[in-house]
Amino acid sequence: MNIRNSVLFGIMLTLAIMFQLSVQVVAQTALPGDPFDGIDYTRSEAIRVVIDGEDLQFDVAPRISGGRTLVPMRAIFEAFGLEVSWNEAERTVTGEGEGLILRFVIDSNQAIVNGLVHTLDAPATIINGRTMVPLRFLSEALGYNVVWIADSQMILLSKEPIIEWRYGGFEEAKPYREYEYMYYNGEVTSEYRYTGTFKDVEHLSLYRKDGRIIPNVPDFKLKEYSYQWSQKSPFTGKTWWIHRDQLEDTRSLSTISKGETLKPLTMDELEGMETVGGYVRITVQEHIFDLQLWKELIGSSDSKFASAINSELFDETEIPAYDTILRVTVGDGLDGYIPLVALRETIIEPEKGRIYIYLERDPTSLFNWDRMTWNRLDGELPWVGMTSDMLLVKLKESPDQTAKITTEFSVLELWVYQHEYGDVIYYFDDGVLVNMW
Repeated sequence: MNIRNSVLFGIMLTLAIMFQLSVQVVAQTALPGDPFDGIDYTRSEAIRVVIDGEDLQFDVAPRISGGRTLVPMRAIFEAFGLEVSWNEAERTVTGEGEGLILRFVIDSNQAIVNGLVHTLDAPATIINGRTMVPLRFLSEALGYNVVWIADSQMILLSKEPIIEWRYGGFEEAKPYREYEYMYYNGEVTSEYRYTGTFKDVEHLSLYRKDGRIIPNVPDFKLKEYSYQWSQKSPFTGKTWWIHRDQLEDTRSLSTISKGETLKPLTMDELEGMETVGGYVRITVQEHIFDLQLWKELIGSSDSKFASAINSELFDETEIPAYDTILRVTVGDGLDGYIPLVALRETIIEPEKGRIYIYLERDPTSLFNWDRMTWNRLDGELPWVGMTSDMLLVKLKESPDQTAKITTEFSVLELWVYQHEYGDVIYYFDDGVLVNMW
């Protein structure tokens, strides 16, 4: 391509771009304005009529008759720029203007537009001394677009397309921006815009009775979850007296980690916090899922949480019960954490027949025994003279079989505990252990 042709080509290309831009500008400037942008959609008691964004004032309120809105004739005719005349003899009202002659006959279902007869759904009528005419027919005869918004009891009128921005809601993800949908002549479009308002969202955790958690659910999504999900954990606020044997992780360390360091509480430290009989009081302050705590206290290389670095990845995600953690107070005031999985065989899914491994009341209020008895139960083998309740607390399991004989003088019972190495039998007379073999 020679220089001359290159110059011509460049000029043509520039002109084409300028023409395209001018077309775009013309198209944009040719679009109607937004006189209805920002109108108040608050529902009012009376029907509102809004023409090009301006509320029309009436001395008699518009009303609905036969499914059609009737408005005071003079006010609406003048708003549309029509000259109004009234013929008492013929009981007709006429509006003239913009090349249009429009005549209504009172109490007739016919209207005459430039000599042509039209049938009305609702006739013109006189109410409280005011002539009322059907608004939609009048508006459409004059070439107006009409939009009825039932929730607001409002009618919008314009010769240009009616463009509105109505509240659409908030995004369902952070940062929860408020948006509006564009309506074109009353029909919603796919166009939307942000208002600049951000929803003040409260995030809540949901819980199931089995210990599952869904963390950080936005408050406006709560209705999406079934009644089986609660905003309160079944464990929060609970106080248990758990026997130290159920809290042992290794021979020297417990399943409880200290709150400030996350170091496991030693069994010696735990023993110093006992109430009586080896029972330790534990109060649940909070039931949580926390990714960093999970890695410190539970961590499993084959878990989906192992490689995650951001807790927010699991917002609104169902967390299995045994990946959750209890923040607790141990004894008189030590803050600590217990993975829920550590209580699986104690509180959540105890083995069949296991009893008194934990209590929901202070042991000293549950049984009226002195401290020496509690110490014997915690340290000694069963002894002749102990009661049947003492044996159950000592062994922490129910007998596999029982036999009972009631005589005139006493109640005799045999309790059989079956073990791999042989059966152990306890013989009670009126609830007191008298023999065992």
